[in-house]
Amino acid sequence: MRPRIHVRAARPHDLPRLAELQRQFVEGHCGAAWTSEALQEYLDEVGPLHPQRIEDGTLFVAGLGSRIVGFASWSFRERAEGRGLLGLRKPRPLDPATEAARLDAFFVEPDWLQGASERLLRVTEYAAHAHGFGRAALRVCPDGALHFGKLGYEAGEHGELELQSGRRLPVVHLERCLRNAALPVRSAA
Repeated sequence: MRPRIHVRAARPHDLPRLAELQRQFVEGHCGAAWTSEALQEYLDEVGPLHPQRIEDGTLFVAGLGSRIVGFASWSFRERAEGRGLLGLRKPRPLDPATEAARLDAFFVEPDWLQGASERLLRVTEYAAHAHGFGRAALRVCPDGALHFGKLGYEAGEHGELELQSGRRLPVVHLERCLRNAALPVRSAA
């Protein structure tokens, strides 16, 4: 029997481990669609998670005891490309009545993808719904679309993420209705 996964709000001292997880996940899950040079450029451009996510209360970690095995974030702000997954400027708030909350910064150790991934996803959805959002959207590398499809997300357009160098990386835009978003009551095994 696998240990139970717990989810909690991220804390500033978690950021180095989250950067490590981010790198492991991107290298392991986007490598089929992106070249190694593109992976490195993406990681360099996105940079570390911005501490604003912790201040906003939108960054969550999944753990086994004190070991962090994954993390996810959602945002009530427009997407701002650039360093730190928040960009260099403070983006405008999204309108929950007309726009989808953005789920992003979603990274889980491969061995814990099944349990931690769904648990983190549901916690971020619940938080976005509690802030008045009726929909959630995310963009993933093509390999991630199947996983999120199994969790209720519908694929939209296939697009490209343009890096500052002009390199374009394939991504898939996904969306889900949060009408009945409920906080998971027990940890996933």
